[in-house]
Amino acid sequence: MPNRNRILIVEDDVISAEFIANECIKHGFETVTCFEASQIWGVLGAGVSAVLLDLGLPDQDGHEVLRELRRRHPRLPCFVITADGTASSAVEALKSGAVDYFTKPVHAERLIESLKHAIALSSEPGLPAPSDPGFFWKSGGMRKLQRLVGKASKSACPVLISGERGVGKRDVASAIHFGSNRRGKPFVTYNVPGGSAQQIEVDLFGSEGGAIPDLPSRRRGRMEAASTGTLFINDVDLLQPSIQRRILEVMETGSYLRVGSEVRQRVDFKLIFGWSKELEEASIPPAIDPEFFYGISALTLRIPAVRDRRDDIPVLCEQYITQICIANHCRRPEIAVQAMKHLVAYSWPGNLVELKSALEHAVSVAEGRVIDLKDLPDSIRTVERPDYDAVIRNIGGATINELERLSLVEALEFCNGNRRKVALRLGVSLRSVYNLMERHGIQKAGSSSDENLE
Repeated sequence: MPNRNRILIVEDDVISAEFIANECIKHGFETVTCFEASQIWGVLGAGVSAVLLDLGLPDQDGHEVLRELRRRHPRLPCFVITADGTASSAVEALKSGAVDYFTKPVHAERLIESLKHAIALSSEPGLPAPSDPGFFWKSGGMRKLQRLVGKASKSACPVLISGERGVGKRDVASAIHFGSNRRGKPFVTYNVPGGSAQQIEVDLFGSEGGAIPDLPSRRRGRMEAASTGTLFINDVDLLQPSIQRRILEVMETGSYLRVGSEVRQRVDFKLIFGWSKELEEASIPPAIDPEFFYGISALTLRIPAVRDRRDDIPVLCEQYITQICIANHCRRPEIAVQAMKHLVAYSWPGNLVELKSALEHAVSVAEGRVIDLKDLPDSIRTVERPDYDAVIRNIGGATINELERLSLVEALEFCNGNRRKVALRLGVSLRSVYNLMERHGIQKAGSSSDENLE
């Protein structure tokens, strides 16, 4: 069994290895260090929860080591560290199965945050690989959803997923499928269109040749395609009553008829449904057959809107930016503090879809290695001053370390970077301010009128 608190550091640079180990220890991890690739395999036998792998090892190519790690231990989160900041190196590592990559000097806070999330996810059999941005969460609503995803993966009953548009219903359905014993079998998605009932019927159930005009040959339906796997029907509340009754019959009898056929087809798949909007409790829309509704909602999962899970936004931003930069073969930028505050405070009516679009814009226009406030879309950048007190109240799951950093950043901005004034504002010594800035990786830019450390 892996030790859920032990990190294996594979790094031939002693100073770099000590720095990473100290940061891990400060956050409650045990560490063990290997300076050569040949030492790794014996250590793994003792159990570790994650691996931090330097690609520039003296005795073996780091990419080869990574591929071997993924082959032998496919569920073990592996991170790569490299002095090579080129996109090609990062892309190769991520294609080989790395969860994330870090260029030297390593950003300690982001490293620790990524470690915590990857380890948490790797211990949850009902969740997908940690590279999926939809499943890094710290908020209470998403932690509750995480538990329900695990339960839904083990259950054979239908699942109904509700939430606003753009919150990631398909991702949750995918997590349920890949966490179940049907993983490796087909995962089929059907988004209910605004077309006729006949078209939807053919799409779902298939048809015999000639049963429908303009369809001379047999048509395979989504139910047949999902055999032995999972069928996710999204926007199920838009289905016509006749289709609702046919799906209810499938759930009751375990079989269906193709359009134009009299031979019943047996079914073997898990059914997951998506509701197109927030589902009002104790309220069934008039267009929905109550019997159908109760049949599909045996287990109901609600995905919170992004505005209701603000403390997940920084992690989501990191993961989306990684995806965007891999797709565009570009170096990943960091997000400036002021830009992140606006991202966290914005209301996100388009939820995850809008968030990803905003980050794609920011990555495209950013100059250098930092996304500044000016790089965000106008709708986010020009919004009224964010209610930071509300943001802080939302961070119920924040750690002491995160709140400490937030207080320091706010004080630095209020005092225009003057560390002496920051020390007075926070009630600490000037030396403590410098130590805090170093600990949290904050650049020593700003006023230079604060000499003579106390």
